[in-house]
Amino acid sequence: MKWLEEAKKKNPYAKINPETALYREGGRIVEKDGRRIVEIPGKPWYQASKHFDVWVNGLGENENVTARAIAELEKRKEHRFFFFIHLAQPDHYGHLFGEDSQEYIDGLKSDDKFSGMVINKLKALGLYEKTLVYIIVDHGFVKGKKTHLYAPFVFTGTNDPSTARSEGTREDIAPTILKKFGLDLSKIEPKLDGYPFDEQAPARKANPQFTEEFRHKYNYIDNQEHNTKKLIRFD
Repeated sequence: MKWLEEAKKKNPYAKINPETALYREGGRIVEKDGRRIVEIPGKPWYQASKHFDVWVNGLGENENVTARAIAELEKRKEHRFFFFIHLAQPDHYGHLFGEDSQEYIDGLKSDDKFSGMVINKLKALGLYEKTLVYIIVDHGFVKGKKTHLYAPFVFTGTNDPSTARSEGTREDIAPTILKKFGLDLSKIEPKLDGYPFDEQAPARKANPQFTEEFRHKYNYIDNQEHNTKKLIRFD
């Protein structure tokens, strides 16, 4: 990835290795079309790629991701669709240079620019008023640091007028989208932890997930309260 190679030139001590601890967890490297993809086992929702009409990984720069997303929108403008578009540059710049770096700020600006291009394409196709857009993040960074062991605050930007509350957690994102697609959330097993944004959520006790994280390692975290294991992955 060009942008990552450029970042490494600025910080030659950075070591990005997505294969760390991979085989210990039962994962594997899949080679396809000249690209190496990390496949890691987990709960059913971690294997979602097998159920998508189009699943593309490894495009790298935001520019490439957005160009492909816009091309796919053009192809599917006559059909109902769900798109997940991952713009990852702030994450990598944050880990390489830190939360207070100009590179991290530039990564955020890049995400803003290219997500705006997707929205403009929806408008040009006459689809924006019929499409719900949720701009979400998975984590922030500890102030002045390159890690996010305690960075609990994230945000959601949306054009969904039915959003009924200003607070929530990442657990609420999946039920929000699934409900919009007409699924009966009460029939989903295992039960979802969150609540749709168009419903008032009950008072909830914080359910933090702790992990030891360094240079994009991942691990299984025991959740004793629910007697489950969740795969925490930093990629």
